Amino acid sequence: MNFTDLLRDTLATLWAHKRRTLLTMFGIAWGIISITIMVAAGEGLGDGIQKNQETFGKDVMIVFGGRTSMQVGGMRSGRLIRWREEDYIQVAKESPACKYVMPELGNDVQVRSLFNSGTIQVVGALPPFAEIRSVRITPKRAMSRFSAATPRSSFSPSAIRWGRPSG
Repeated sequence: MNFTDLLRDTLATLWAHKRRTLLTMFGIAWGIISITIMVAAGEGLGDGIQKNQETFGKDVMIVFGGRTSMQVGGMRSGRLIRWREEDYIQVAKESPACKYVMPELGNDVQVRSLFNSGTIQVVGALPPFAEIRSVRITPKRAMSRFSAATPRSSFSPSAIRWGRPSG
């Protein structure tokens, strides 16, 4: 049996079993497409996570209040630790290697209008916050050392637009 006989026999068998041949080819194509989509989704997710981490900030250490896990100095474990607004000054004094030590005060604010309602997170920080956390400030309201001395009340443009009806 030479190659042409083998090829003729193979094509005759495929032609005789058309449905089985079609389903086999469909299964192979489906598997290849599925694997390609899963690999692409995984790569895209990895890239998205990396970009998100890059915009989080550079050389950042975040400390949260919470509860103590161990007993220290005769005090019980599980004590509630809360940061006060002025605690960052003491931390800055005890951390000379840190370029910036600053609080980030935040709260969720209920917003209501005739058309919508919801919760918007409001965050307050000192001027170097934008440099540390890689936050771009719009030119309309740039932070400066005078901003801290002049308290103001303001909403973001997106919050103002959010309260209006669409259409």
